[in-house]
Amino acid sequence: MLEQELKLYEQMKAALPVGQFVLIRGDELIGIYETESQALSEGARRFGRESFLLRRVGNEEPVFTNPALSLGILRASRQFLERIGRHTPCARDGRPLSPVGRPPSASVGS
Repeated sequence: MLEQELKLYEQMKAALPVGQFVLIRGDELIGIYETESQALSEGARRFGRESFLLRRVGNEEPVFTNPALSLGILRASRQFLERIGRHTPCARDGRPLSPVGRPPSASVGS
């Protein structure tokens, strides 16, 4: 999924402005945006629920984030966590999650 978009991004990366957000669909660069919100809004407006690539231009590798994992709604397999270099699921601030999916100091009402 998104192989075509990722290939185009890799081909164009050197010419793209670092720190900006690019929106790519298929083999077309749709636009370059200052904020992730702008790029996401445009992607949603143009493509709805269809897939597209939104990526911040930079030299660093992208970091995988998934709010459902961070909030404990979904559980990642041990193999997945090892593949991304994390041995235990963590909250966004890096604290390990409790068995119910919340940081240990978080209360139910927060």
